Amino acid sequence: MQTHYLLGLDGGGTKTDALLCTADGEVKARCTAGPSSLTGQSEESAFLQIRTVLTGVLSPVGGLDAPIAGFYAGISGGGLEENRQKFRALFRRLLSGLEHWDCGSDSVNALSAGIGCEDGIIAIAGTGSSVFGRKQGAMRQVGGWGYLLGDEGSGFDLGRRALTAALRALDGRGEPTLLKDLCETHAACALRELVARIYQRNSKAEIASFAPVLLRAARQNDAAALAELEASAGEMAHAIRCARRFCGSANVVLGGSVWQDPSYRAAVERLLGQEYTLITPRFPPVYGSVTLAAALAGFSCGEAFRQRIEETIGRVN
Repeated sequence: MQTHYLLGLDGGGTKTDALLCTADGEVKARCTAGPSSLTGQSEESAFLQIRTVLTGVLSPVGGLDAPIAGFYAGISGGGLEENRQKFRALFRRLLSGLEHWDCGSDSVNALSAGIGCEDGIIAIAGTGSSVFGRKQGAMRQVGGWGYLLGDEGSGFDLGRRALTAALRALDGRGEPTLLKDLCETHAACALRELVARIYQRNSKAEIASFAPVLLRAARQNDAAALAELEASAGEMAHAIRCARRFCGSANVVLGGSVWQDPSYRAAVERLLGQEYTLITPRFPPVYGSVTLAAALAGFSCGEAFRQRIEETIGRVN
């Protein structure tokens, strides 16, 4: 009897993760490589990482020419049509045995890792932020327009709020706050020196690194920090409510490191109310991509499938 293979790929700005399993969820191989996002590196570099990870994960079943019944690749930036077409062309060149397949945003992976193929919401709060609602396979983006035009409720947003509140306290526009001293301690320099450094480096990640400073001050009941946390959490809650208007579901899968802070999560949860269910995925995003691969190929991607993956993943890790 022919074995039907399913392949999932999750690509981001840090690493690329690929998982190969059978139609019933038995894991056959898993492989990781470097970043495959087209942001911050050349296409050549990103495509090399994708080729590397696919070569590795498919080596047990015959390599890149192996027959693949279902394949889904969710890659950071893959939701943009220009990028999506580039990735589609790459996969056509690399994988000659594809049957049913698609590619798109890595946000879809994270959502499917949490709730399978059901309708729902993915709320990402890492260095940046974005929210997506899914209804019968269609995705709608809310926010996620980058740090110059968006990223509300993200680590960048929290860090920027910490710095602006500290500067308002410094020049007298704002109330006294622990944030002034905490920001200076974190930066190992005076605020005025820090401002010059931030504009010189123009680093989104550096500003986001001040997010824990805001959260620390909020835990100490600093009034300015609590107000900024409430405002940032309010932006995230508003985006989630907007996504619900599209998809009709109140199930919210959480992605990104900011959700690991109890005070941030509690603030968003309180603002949303009890009708929303916040879900921390049991599985990493690559599990979501292989779940979508199963759906594309017409195989079951329910709890039995996911349980089988969980039982067999240890064989290849």
